Amino acid sequence: MKGSPHSVVGADARFLRPGAGLVVTLLALAPAVTLVTVLAFRSISTSKDAIIDENAQGLVDTEELCTLFERKVAESRAFMLTGEEHYLDAMLRARSEFADIVSRLQRTANPFEMQLLNALQNIEQEDQSERVRFINQRRGGADPEMLRQFETVVRPKRSELDRALHSFEGFKERQLTEARGLSRNQVFRTALAVSSLALLAFALAAALAARLATALARLKQSEERLQMLIVGVKDYAIFSLDADGRVATWNWGAERIYGYRAEDIIGQPFQRFYLKEDRENLNPDVALRIAAAEGRYEADGWRARDDGSVFWSTTVLTALRDSAGRLRGFSTMSRDVTEHKRVHDEVLEVNRTLDTLIQASPVAVVAVDTSGVVNKWNPAAERLFGWKTSEVLAKPVTEVMVTPDEPEEPCDILQAIAAGFACEDHETTRRRKDGSIVEVSIYTATLTDASGTPRGAMALLCDISERRRAEREREDAFRERDRLLQKADQAARAREEFLSMASHDLRSPLSTLQLQSRGLLLHARREQTVFAGRMVNGLERIDRNVVRINNFVNSLLDVSRFEASQLDLCPSDVDLAVIVPEILERSKEQLEQAGCLPTLTSCGSLIGRWDPIRLEQIITNLLDNAMKYGRGKPIELTIESEGDNAILSIQDHGPGIKPEDQERIFDKATRGTGSTHVRSFGFGLWIVRTIVAASGGSVRVTSQPNRGATFTVVLPRRASMQHAESQRRREGYGDVANGNASAVEAEETAPGTPGSSGLRRQGSGI
Repeated sequence: MKGSPHSVVGADARFLRPGAGLVVTLLALAPAVTLVTVLAFRSISTSKDAIIDENAQGLVDTEELCTLFERKVAESRAFMLTGEEHYLDAMLRARSEFADIVSRLQRTANPFEMQLLNALQNIEQEDQSERVRFINQRRGGADPEMLRQFETVVRPKRSELDRALHSFEGFKERQLTEARGLSRNQVFRTALAVSSLALLAFALAAALAARLATALARLKQSEERLQMLIVGVKDYAIFSLDADGRVATWNWGAERIYGYRAEDIIGQPFQRFYLKEDRENLNPDVALRIAAAEGRYEADGWRARDDGSVFWSTTVLTALRDSAGRLRGFSTMSRDVTEHKRVHDEVLEVNRTLDTLIQASPVAVVAVDTSGVVNKWNPAAERLFGWKTSEVLAKPVTEVMVTPDEPEEPCDILQAIAAGFACEDHETTRRRKDGSIVEVSIYTATLTDASGTPRGAMALLCDISERRRAEREREDAFRERDRLLQKADQAARAREEFLSMASHDLRSPLSTLQLQSRGLLLHARREQTVFAGRMVNGLERIDRNVVRINNFVNSLLDVSRFEASQLDLCPSDVDLAVIVPEILERSKEQLEQAGCLPTLTSCGSLIGRWDPIRLEQIITNLLDNAMKYGRGKPIELTIESEGDNAILSIQDHGPGIKPEDQERIFDKATRGTGSTHVRSFGFGLWIVRTIVAASGGSVRVTSQPNRGATFTVVLPRRASMQHAESQRRREGYGDVANGNASAVEAEETAPGTPGSSGLRRQGSGI
């Protein structure tokens, strides 16, 4: 801003301070008061003539009103007769002149005159309404003969108008008479009173002049502050336009937002801020016309900067008019709301995406306001309840999601709104439109506004009818399974009892037969006859088959116990480096008959807590397996320690195991393919794995065809029996339901195959 407006206003108003201003004013007005008093007489005389002239003019205007009304009547009658439009134009001109004279008289009328003029104006308007009605009928093709009816209707109005004009004319004549009769004394008193009032008015004017100077200074200061406020605003573009739409003022905010400097943009058209397509559509001109007509125009849209970039703007145009109502220009306020629009568009996009998800959701989505009226109902809800969206919107949710005859539920949509809590996976029933019942799972959540005030609730409803039906069927299946398991358990116990009794009944004759055959074998070996030699071979074959049958009976008992989860371990401190050589020593005769030379590599003493009987059963089964498949070849045994585990490896040099059979051979009653020359029941390795798993360890085999096989047993030295039992149950060993029910082959030992006697201790078997 140039200059200092504060100093200019202070210099102009300094001589008008309250005390000095009043004295100067009185001194200046003293001669003027004297002159006014002298001239009062002439003024009163002139005033008297003016009053006379005014009343005379009133009489002339009254006559003119009569003439104009008569002319209006004549023109309307001519139109009724001829139907020509130019008579109507003449009638309207006469009526316009009539209204102008009445308005002129009303500006100087006293209350009584105003009452007469208002009555005159009302009568004329009623007369005009009747004439317009008949004129419209005449235009519509009515018969000219209707003129008689027309005269009948408007004649009373004309009479009323004449009476009103006469009353007004009489009043003016009386005023004229009174004005002419004013006396000179009245004129003098009036002049004196006017002079006194004038003197008093001048004194008051002097006092007010001082006050006015101060007020003007403050007003100037306020204007400066307002101008500084407008210029200093940076977030809003505030500028003015002239009546033609050209920029008249420009602030810093406008320069920052639009990029134009004040000297470059002032005088330029307002259309410069619009895009090319908006200018082609005349949008700027429309904005100015609306603002001029309605006083205000507000719109959002893209606007162009000086550098050619665009931004989203909110623009408000306000028409500026002077005291006479003439348009002087426009004030313009704009704001760059591009970021707001981006956020708003993102919110709209999120809402559209959310609405699309709701519409495509397979789950029924229902939303209500705080009074429980439905305002959202997606297609899944239509399918679930049978109500169309158009049928449920603006209805209470209790009318479309009817609860069957049940006590009040702990989770309800309206309760969720009132209490502000969420309901999760509440399973209940609802009634469909057709009256059928559907089982649903309800999830509710309260919807709140930005301040946290609840504005409704949303519910997700899933049809769980099929799931509940499946659950009922599953429960029935579980009950049936439990019944079958109970029955199977009973059958297993019966089988265990049968096997126990059968083994007892078989062991007695088998023991007797074994004792007798071995006694005869010892006696035959002492004889040196040919017959005795033949007897030795037969008795040895008998002994091997007796041992084999005895082992088979024991294996069946073990299998039955394992399947019935009756594998009881009795751990104690056992030295693996001691028990392996003992087993090799006891098996020396069988190893020699098989042609297998054992080699033991041990790391020294290796003590762990294991069941010694079951540990011997593991070693003898693996050693027997190595003798069967590695016949005539050496066997290597290795004992080593790795952390808290003991590792036993037994390697043979047989035909090896195919990769696809390396897991299968540990199954019950299963042997590797390509081993038809070896007779076995298929229980040995299964029993090994079952015992090892129950002890908390593991067993694996590594092998290649024609390169033998290595079985590695890993046993924890301090395994928890509870952990071992849980591990065994988790792997399914001993589970009747998961057991392999393959038939056991009753195979005979091939001729020349050594028996297993001497490889067993009490309670062990192959």
